[in-house]
Amino acid sequence: MSIAMIVVLLIVLGVYVGMYVLVAVMAQIRNRNPVLWLLLSFIATPFLICIVLFAIGSENGD
Repeated sequence: MSIAMIVVLLIVLGVYVGMYVLVAVMAQIRNRNPVLWLLLSFIATPFLICIVLFAIGSENGD
């Protein structure tokens, strides 16, 4: 039972850290400052920041 809980915890932790990586990559692709967006994702949630980054698009209008 405890091995299954550890595996589930590691999977959840991996997904959560992966969301932060996704925020940084999305910001980089859209010519935004990744550090600023990572800090914003610590204040809000990474999922919300991904949605915001997707909605605002790139800095040069592409």
